[in-house]
Amino acid sequence: MKRRASVLATAALAGTLVGPALPASADVAVCAGAGTASLSQGIYYTPLIPVIGTEPTPNVGWDIAATVAVCGPSGLAAVSGSGTLSSAACGNSVGTGVATHNGNDHDITITTAANIILVTGEAVGVFDATPITPVDCAWGIGNGADTFAISGVLAFIDA
Repeated sequence: MKRRASVLATAALAGTLVGPALPASADVAVCAGAGTASLSQGIYYTPLIPVIGTEPTPNVGWDIAATVAVCGPSGLAAVSGSGTLSSAACGNSVGTGVATHNGNDHDITITTAANIILVTGEAVGVFDATPITPVDCAWGIGNGADTFAISGVLAFIDA
C-alpha cells in the first residue's frame, strides 16, 4: 500500500513539474543561429541630450531572411522574421513583429539596448546585433546603419 501511494505521489509531482502535454500542433523549439537583419532605412545613435533632428526614427521596417538555425528537437530549420520598429536608433529601439519557425508565425516584441536584442512574446530570446559597418551608426555619417550581423538563441513557446 505504501509503495502504491509513493508511486502515485511521484507521478502526480512529475505531472506538476513537467506540466500538461502539448498538442501535436504545438511549435516548441529552441534555436541557435546567425544571420543578417536588414532595416528599411538607416538608423543612428541618439545623443544622451536630445537635439532637434537626432530623435529615434519612427516606423522602420525590419526583416530577417530565412536563416538556417540548429533547433532542438527538430535539427536544422529555417527561421525568419519581420516587423516594424516604432522607435529606432542604434542601441535603443523598440518594436513588434512576427518570428517564423517551421511555417508557424509567433508574435514578438523587440527591445534593444546597446548591441543586445531582447525578444519576448510567443518566442523569447537574446541576440547580439552588430552593424556590418559600425561607423554607420554615427550621427551624420553616411546613410545610417541598415544591415546588422546577428547571432543568438530563440525559444519558440507558442502552443
